Amino acid sequence: MNLDMLRQLLNMGKEYGRAKVNGSPDKNMKLSLICVFLIASPNSSQGDIADALGMTPATVARCLRRLEENHFVTRTADPENRRVNLVQLTEAGREYAGKIMRVENEWKDCVSSRLTQDENREFDRLCEKMLLGAQDALHSCGKSE
Repeated sequence: MNLDMLRQLLNMGKEYGRAKVNGSPDKNMKLSLICVFLIASPNSSQGDIADALGMTPATVARCLRRLEENHFVTRTADPENRRVNLVQLTEAGREYAGKIMRVENEWKDCVSSRLTQDENREFDRLCEKMLLGAQDALHSCGKSE
């Protein structure tokens, strides 16, 4: 497996995303990750976001502050636990997340355009196996994904 090629592919994807999403306040893609996560998991707590995306609580707090400044999210106290803030996307945040998801799909279509349907299925199957191997490796050293 050529990890350098995987790194190049990921870096090119980030560059493509930055070029396609005009006016993005996101330099390192963390804001985008949070917005896309909130599409699938609305009303998540800051802790839920940190756990799901592998970010520190401090990083999530900084990102949420920037997202609030850009009017992409709001935070409200959890009625069941007033110490916990629940995060919701605003209409602008939903539009931004939708744009990110469209660009991700465009990128996926571009990079897989030279593969046949069978090769795409095989690639997905191999990625799933590699993901399981990565989860096993993390588990064996006391970490969980």
